[in-house]
Amino acid sequence: MRQKNNGLRKLCDCPRRRWPKCRHAWYFNFKPRGGRAYQFSLDAELGVHFETKEKAEAEAERIRSAIRDGTFVRAADVRRRALTSTTGDAPTLAQLGEIYFQKYVSPKTGQPLGPNERYRWDLIMRTQIDRVSGTTVRVGDIAACDVTRHDIEAFIELHREPRTVMFVDRKGRSHAWRRGGLVGTNRCLGRLRAFFAWAVDKDYVEATPFRKGGLAIKGWFLHEEGRERRLEPGEDERLFNAANPHLQAVIVVALETACRIGEILKIQWKHVRFDLNELHLPAKNTKARRPRQLPMSHRLRAVLEMRRQDPGGDPYPPHAYVFGDVTGARVKSVKTAWANAVLKAHGIEPKRGKNANLSPECQAQLAAIDLNFHDLRREAGSSFLEGGMAPHYVQQFLDHAKLSTTSRYLKVDQKGMHAALKRFEAERDSRCNSVVNAPVSDETPIPARDEKFLQ
Repeated sequence: MRQKNNGLRKLCDCPRRRWPKCRHAWYFNFKPRGGRAYQFSLDAELGVHFETKEKAEAEAERIRSAIRDGTFVRAADVRRRALTSTTGDAPTLAQLGEIYFQKYVSPKTGQPLGPNERYRWDLIMRTQIDRVSGTTVRVGDIAACDVTRHDIEAFIELHREPRTVMFVDRKGRSHAWRRGGLVGTNRCLGRLRAFFAWAVDKDYVEATPFRKGGLAIKGWFLHEEGRERRLEPGEDERLFNAANPHLQAVIVVALETACRIGEILKIQWKHVRFDLNELHLPAKNTKARRPRQLPMSHRLRAVLEMRRQDPGGDPYPPHAYVFGDVTGARVKSVKTAWANAVLKAHGIEPKRGKNANLSPECQAQLAAIDLNFHDLRREAGSSFLEGGMAPHYVQQFLDHAKLSTTSRYLKVDQKGMHAALKRFEAERDSRCNSVVNAPVSDETPIPARDEKFLQ
């Protein structure tokens, strides 16, 4: 027998008899004769959760009466009209972007958008593009509801090629800034796509230019070449000798755990479990917001034991940072120490100006060496794999959600391939020798594979 909901139901997995008491929202649907159909969640539409069915039915009947009288206005339309009344017309991208940065909170971190995202957004807003109509406008001046895929394609064409822009500061000094390129363009597109997804969800706009017919438009994001940089033979030793004691310890942790630099610098002594021989990384300190328990190697444990005491010989308190300063305070960056160590490891003496920035010559030499601290993470993961560690364990060390990500991330070099072949041959020789040296009688059958091999 077909159930009649009278335009009020729930879309949860709870049994129908549990609907009056379950915590899920009531959904309203109604279509007057000759009019448009309405279907929405009462909780989302009215901003109130109805605990009982009686209250939900009373509110549903009130909405039906308003629809029949032609006085009912959706909450999304109210918000859109309020926004239009404050701006005088349909809101532009720049105007709606201000609301976006004020209200948006990352579901992953629970934090608002950072300064890097604001920088990308401002770059998008001040870019001037040629529209299909033949006019040249700033992206930020286009009405949010009027942005088309052609506008986004025009933005891509302007920024996909890297270029150098000269900037003069207030003191009259000239600076050369690099702009554009595949990576920067893709990051801007990612932020713009996230903005439109938010705007559609909050009913500020009807549709996003990144989707057509309910399907995502493919081909906009530019192909980025995967980074393959690993340490060259002997480079790890030279780098370690050129680093200061603090950076030396950080390098050891990076090579022994494959952790990110931000995760390393946030480790406190309460996260070090000598009894379990593990490092505990809480979810709030990891990029993926997933906790990790990493076993400690002998080399890593030795480094941690050497740093256990403060200059006075007393153990650091639990809240002190393992790779902080001598007082246990947090060190937020090792960029300067890393740049100095990389240059010294390659026989170059770092030269810095009054503002502590590297000289242009040193910056060019550092770019030519092309070694980032994050490359130690790839080196560690690749070394784990070459050493015989199972790929799914390497995935756990690298904190990747999918094994396919780990496969693209790691780069196995020729040295590792030779070592893997030697291990394979040693295993095959031992297997074959055991077959050859084993006593064989007339009653002992030889496996077909080994029998063919011995012929």
